[in-house]
Order: sequence, then C-alpha cells, then structure tokens
Amino acid sequence: MACLGYLALILAVLTSSLRVEARTVKEVPTLQRGQIDLRGWQGEQEILIHGEWLVLPDKLIHSSNYQSFDFPQLLRDPSAQFHQSNALYMPSSVSNVKGFHASFVLLIKNDTPRSLGIEVEGYKNESVTHIFVPELDYFFRLDQYGDPERDQPLAASLVTPSSYYNLDTVGLMGRDFYLTIGSRGVLPHNQNGLGISLMKLASSHQIDGNEIAKRIEQFVILGIYAMLMIYSLTIFFLRREDVSSLTVGLLSLFLALRYLATERLFLMLDWVHPLAPYNFIAIKLFYTYAALATVVFIYQKFNDYISRKFFKFCLAGVSFGFLDVLAGLAGTTDLSFVANVLLLLSFTLIIIPYFMFIGWKARYKGGLYASLSLLFFTIAMLHDFVVAFSGKLDPFWVGHYGMLSLAIGFALVNAKIFANTYQKSVELNETLEIKNKEITYFNKNLENLVRAKTQEITSLLDHIPQGVLSLEPGGRISRDYSRHLTDIIDESVIAGRSFKELVLDRSDLNADLKDQAWQTLMVVIGEEEINFEANLEKLPTELGYQSRNGTTWLKLTWNVDVTDSIVSKVLVTMLDVSNEKILAKETESQRQEFEIIRELVEAGARKIGQYFVSATALLRENAKILEQPESEIDHPHIQCMFINIHTIKGGARSLGLKELARAFHEVEEYYQEILRHGLDIRKDRLMKDQQMAMAVYERYQLVNTKKLNRSEDLSKVIIDRDFVESHYQILRDIVTDLDRKDKPLESIIQRIHSQKDTIIRLIFDQLPAVFDEYRPRADKIAKEVSRPKPNLDFNLESISITPQMKSMLDNCMVHLLRNALCHGIELPEERLKAGKSESGTITVKSHTQNNTLNLEIHDDGRGLAIEHLREKGVQLGLLHETAMVQDIAELIFAPGISTARMVTETSGRGVGMDAVRKFLEQQGGGIEIRLGNPKDESRRYYNFKFVITIPLPKTQTLLPKIHKIA
Repeated sequence: MACLGYLALILAVLTSSLRVEARTVKEVPTLQRGQIDLRGWQGEQEILIHGEWLVLPDKLIHSSNYQSFDFPQLLRDPSAQFHQSNALYMPSSVSNVKGFHASFVLLIKNDTPRSLGIEVEGYKNESVTHIFVPELDYFFRLDQYGDPERDQPLAASLVTPSSYYNLDTVGLMGRDFYLTIGSRGVLPHNQNGLGISLMKLASSHQIDGNEIAKRIEQFVILGIYAMLMIYSLTIFFLRREDVSSLTVGLLSLFLALRYLATERLFLMLDWVHPLAPYNFIAIKLFYTYAALATVVFIYQKFNDYISRKFFKFCLAGVSFGFLDVLAGLAGTTDLSFVANVLLLLSFTLIIIPYFMFIGWKARYKGGLYASLSLLFFTIAMLHDFVVAFSGKLDPFWVGHYGMLSLAIGFALVNAKIFANTYQKSVELNETLEIKNKEITYFNKNLENLVRAKTQEITSLLDHIPQGVLSLEPGGRISRDYSRHLTDIIDESVIAGRSFKELVLDRSDLNADLKDQAWQTLMVVIGEEEINFEANLEKLPTELGYQSRNGTTWLKLTWNVDVTDSIVSKVLVTMLDVSNEKILAKETESQRQEFEIIRELVEAGARKIGQYFVSATALLRENAKILEQPESEIDHPHIQCMFINIHTIKGGARSLGLKELARAFHEVEEYYQEILRHGLDIRKDRLMKDQQMAMAVYERYQLVNTKKLNRSEDLSKVIIDRDFVESHYQILRDIVTDLDRKDKPLESIIQRIHSQKDTIIRLIFDQLPAVFDEYRPRADKIAKEVSRPKPNLDFNLESISITPQMKSMLDNCMVHLLRNALCHGIELPEERLKAGKSESGTITVKSHTQNNTLNLEIHDDGRGLAIEHLREKGVQLGLLHETAMVQDIAELIFAPGISTARMVTETSGRGVGMDAVRKFLEQQGGGIEIRLGNPKDESRRYYNFKFVITIPLPKTQTLLPKIHKIA
C-alpha cells in the first residue's frame, strides 16, 4: 500500500507540474531568440528559463570587451548560433575543436525596479558567469566555481549543483541586462566543458528560501547517513561476527560520498577545486561501490535463497560500473555507453527485481524491509529519470531519498534479525528458568538419594577386598579410595599423594616402563578418551610392589571416568595376587619339570647320556676361554665358542629339548653379531649369557640324574624301567589333579581359566558380529546422502579377530560403505529406470586361507567407468592409451586421480582408495580390484569387486582349543 501511495504521489506531482505549465505558458515570460522579457511580470512565480540560447563560438565576454557588445550586433555575428534547450551543454561544433571558447548569451529585458534572484543548477567544469548592464556600464563576474570575484557587489553561496544569487542590485535598477555563461575547453580528451541542467529567475526572497531549504535538506540527509554509518560500524566492532553490519556501514559511507559528489559539496574546500572536472567520475565510482555493498549485504542475509553462481553474476553485473568509470577517465563515449547499458540491464532490470522477490520470500527474516527499500529506490530513480527527460518541467528530485531509504531499509533488516534473536533468547531464558525450577525441585529430592548412594559406596569401599583408587589431574590420588588399599601398599596416608611416588617408583618395573606409564597418565587425564585407548598398552597390568613387608605382587586394571568425551579421572584397581603368583610359579615350575621329563624320556636314556657328555666337554672349553682376560679374547675365540654353542643347540633341537635349544640359541645370537657386525667383545655379556644357558642346562642334568635316576656314564648306570614308568605316572597324575574340582588347586585353576576366557573376550571379536555393527552405520550414511537404506548381504565365517584387525576393518569398511552409498549405487529413480530395486545391495563374503582372512566386497551399482578412467589416466600421464583394462582399473588406487567429475561419472571409486591400500599394506594386508564382464555394449562400465586380505594372528590357530571349566 505504501508503494502504491508513493506512486500516486509521483503521478500527482508530475500531473500538477504539467497543469501549471499548461496554465501559465502564456503568462510567464519565456526565452525566445536569446531574449526574455520581464516587462509585465509581477515576480509572483519562478521562471524556468528554457528556449533558444544565443551561442557565440570562439568568443568570450569579459571585462575588456563587454562594452562593445549590443544585442543586434551579437545577432549579426557570423558565428552566432541558437541553442534550443532548457539545459546547456557545449554543442559538438564547438567542443570538437581543441581548446575551444564559447559564450552563451541571454538578454533580460526589464523596465521596472524589482526584487530579483537567480538559481543555476549543474555548473560543470571551466565556466564563467557574467552579468552586466550596458546602459550603466555595470559589470559583475562569477568565477568557474560559482564564487563571485572579490570586491564585487553580487553575493553568492558556496558552490553546489544549485548556485543561488541575489540580483536585487541589478533588478532594482529597472534596466535591461545581459546574463552570459562562458566556457573554456581545458578538460582532457576534449570533454564537454559546460553542463547546466536548469536555470530559474525569481524574486530574491524566493531564491533565498530555496537556498535555505536546500541547505537543510543537505544537512538532514548527510546527518542520517552519518548516524547509520556510526550505528552500523559500532555494532560491527562490538560483534565482529556480524559482518553484515560492516557492509551497511560501508553502504552508508558510499552513498554519503556519492551525495557529497552529486551536490558538489567537496568543492567547498579550495584544495579540491582542481579535481572538479572529475566530480562526475567520482559520482559513478561511489555509486558502483554502493551497488556492490547492496549485492553483498543481500547475499549475506539471504544466502539460503541465493545460489553462489547468481551471486557471482551480480558482482560481475555491478562491476560494469567500474568500466564506466574507466571510460569516463579515458574519454571514450562508446565504451561508456556500453558499460551503462550493461549496468542498467543487469543491476536495475535483473538484480534488483530478483532481490525484491528474495526479500519477499524471506520476509520473516526482515526481508520485507529489504524489498520495500529496493522498491522505493527503484521508483525514486525512475522518477528522476523521467523528470530529467520530460522537457520543460520544474524538476522535483527524489533520487537521494531513494538511496537513503536503501540504507535505512538495510539497517532495519539487521535490526529485525537482531530483534528476532533477542526474542528467542528471552524465550530461551524463560524456558531455562522453568527448567531451573524443576531441577531445583528435583535436586531437593535428590539429596536424600545421593546421601543414601554415598553411604552405599562408602560401605562398598570399606569392605571390598581390593585396592581401589582414582587419579586426578597431576597424577594425584583422590580422597576416595578403598580401605583395603592401605593394607596392600602398607601406607596410612594416601590421599593427595603422587601415584608415581607411591606406586610406580616402588615397583619392580624398569625405568623405561615406569616413565612410559607415568607419561601416559599425564597425557590421558584432561584429554580426549581416544588418548587413553591409544596408550592403554603402556600401562602395566602386573607389577611387583616393594613394601616394608617385602615384595607384593599386584594385578592392575585401568578404566577412565569420562565427561563430554574428556577423561576427568583414571580409575585403578589393585588385586594382591602374591599367593596366586607363588602358586602359579610352583605350578609353572612343575609344568616345566614335567615337560623336561617328558622330553628326556622320549629322547631315550642312551642318547641323552651321550648328549650330556659331549655338551659338557664343549661347555668346559668355552669356560676355559672365558677364564682369560678380556683383552686376550679375540675373534678366533668367539668363533670357537660360537661353533660349540651351535653344536650344543643343534643337538638339543634334534632330541626335542626345546627350552634348552632356545636358551643356547639366545647365547649364539650375540656371538653371531660380533662375528658379522663387528660388535665389541664384552666379557661381562659373555659371562652373563653363559650363566643363563648353564642354569637351564644344569636343570636338565639335574632332572635326568635325580628324577629319572640316570647316569651320564651309560656303562655304569642301570635305569630301572619300572621306577621311571611309576614316577612318570605320578607326575602325570599331579598334572591331572591340577584340573580336578575336588583338589585344593581347583579354585586357582578355575580362576586362571576364567581369566583366560575374559582376556579372550576382551581381545577377540567374532567376524559376523563385527559386520553386524556396520548395518546401522550404513543406514546412517544412507540417510545423510538421501539414499534408501541399503540391503547388506553378509556371508561370513565365524572366526575370531583381534582388536587390531577390527580397527583395520572399521577404517576400511566404513570408507567403502560410504563410497558405495554416495557414488556407487545410483539414485532411486535411476535404479527404477534400469529395472533394479529402489534400494541397492552391498555384498560381503569371507574365507580364510593360509592363515589369511580374505574379504570380497561388491555392490549392484552402475559399475566402474573404465573409459573415463582411461581418459583421466592418459591426461595425467599415468598410463598409455593402449593400456590393459586391469591397468586402467588400478588407477583408482593412484593418489590424486579422484576429481569432482570423477566422483560423479565413476561412482567415486577412486576417492581415497590409495589411502585404504597404504593403510592395509602397513598392517601386513592388502586390497585389489578384480574386474568382471562389461555392463554395456560400449564397454564403458565393468562389473568389479574389491578383495581385501588381512593376516590372521598366530593365536588364531589356538582359539579352538580354548575352553571353559564347567
């Protein structure tokens, strides 16, 4: 409605102007043949001067020649011309001459003393105004900027597009006088040196009133611009994220500068006068900047409705204003015309209407203010355009108000959005206040529950037969810990002490393991939970603790308390397993002894006796070498010792004496490093290795002689077979009794088995269960990319995999699933056209071979775009045009082969596949692509599948033997 009212107002103004013109055309004096007759004019109405101006090319009227001029003489001048217009511009016949001179002459006939003033709009460049009375030899001159020369009686305001002069001195004479406007062509590129859009005659008080009104208008408009600019920039400096406020501030600045240039207020400063010829260029430049700010602001506020391509088009369209500026500087009229046409078509006819439409769509976000301001701006500019070409109308300019409404409207858009945000924050605060009351009420009732739970936890900590504690930042032990912890570590003051000082430093861990554990705790607490998972293996699960009562064997478990994915505390449990450790050692010792007996019995007494005899001789030879000083032991000695040990080891291995063979193998490795790599010979290391191996050797000897009653001298020792068999049976029963429920060791054995099962469950996962976890992931990915839920067909063996393998599968499978859903499987409408089901199918099969897990993965999408891969590979120089199909398919593993276009046309099969292959290869696995038959006659698309190989851990072969005790 406001827009329709504004249109009606404009039409009314135009209509009234036309009526006034039509009514008064015979009453108001007019300009004819260079003269205007004021005789009989009462001075009640302004006279808009239009008609035939007298033009004198190559002549300027000035103080030295004006007395020789009279009107008849001027009319008879051969070069005299008439310029029919209500606006003065230099005729082309004059301006085409370099350094041209010309005067526009007007004779004003006046026979009555009267109050008189003149208003001239649009002074441009090098022009000089003269007023003189021939009969009285009275002369006035105004310089090129509109200022009267000093010591002259004619008063004038500072120069603006409208210059106001009080001519009462001339008018009250009641004499005819001349008004001349002279122009000197000193501008670059022979530009037009004169531009007057209108001239009015009226009484001096009317002229003074117009001047005052003009000043008020200027101050009001500039004041509003200043307030908008200060307000917007202040908002921006207070809220740097609100970039749109900066844009509004800059828009207000550019429009204010344009107004200053349009009103020629810059020329109030003397040092700016030399730039007067470029004032019109400045107007175009500031208008272009304002248009750019308009486009940027609209995009900032309503980018949900405007595509980035259209935004770039808008910037390009507005940039034609800069081309117009360059054309003006170069004096190229044709280029300026083209630039103006392009700017008009893009900005006025396309950009602004579209932005008004966008603003109407987004009116709930303040877009209505943007639409109305753009509408007012467009109407105002069209109004001024019509008025400028309407001929004899007294113009009523509203373009400045249209630009002002643009800046105000954009400021209102920001205010509207801020108001909406503030209203939402108020509503949110009200909601939070209600929730706070509810929480307060709940907390009051919760206190009793918390108190009861606290008592329950305290009771639990007091009676639990384990050491339980939690570590806070800095590795300090919190004040909440179990009472049994003081018994385990034999300390009464625990809270607030460093875990490193209290536990790690008193453990039997070596310095490196202690440091690793402590640094891990420092990294974990206060960081993401993933740090704990990544470094968990560096935390000890068992250690020997040195207390005042001796060594205590502790079994440790580690967990974390997580808040918002950040570890706030590390929870530690300590279990005293000293008795179990001793029992386990005894059991292990008995097991090892039984194993030694078994190996010795199976090898046979005679062979064993012979072996010990020869081995003892060789060991004595090595011992003699080691009796020498370190400086005398050389490489030949080491070579001898190496041969001896190697011989002993080979014999032990051939007889099946496994532990003995292993011990001597460790000894000979150091010898081998000395011989091959030239390591320094260290006698202390040689002695240590010798002692270690001798301990194992002597144990075998002891069992052979004491337990089996054998003698290494076969000629003197007689072995009682019945005794050996009986003793063997007893040892076998002892081992058998370890697994019986009615024996004292039953609970220990059961606990050991239980721990084994627990570790297995923690370490290993079943392959089908792992892939079942991918089903919800696939559904979630499908939802993100607007695809139907896929059908997942898993045909997998029931085998156990380690966490490392599971992590490897996660990294690979999730990526492959996303690739298939995003780019491999077509859109539902494409699948239906191809005769497929709406939902795609992803198939995964597995089989094991040679301790390796093999996975085959494929989908029923469009296939692999071989032809496009070939073009891309040739373009990048990765293959030859005659390359085989399989070589082309391998390009999907090449780094950098996947582009945006590739993702679309090849179902994205190349995106990141190089990373998948590298990851698998680092873990000892691999991935390959296997092509099937072409999917179309043109052989552009091929069936294919991925084959992933992952090595199984050696423990995988032992899993079927693990069982639980009933």
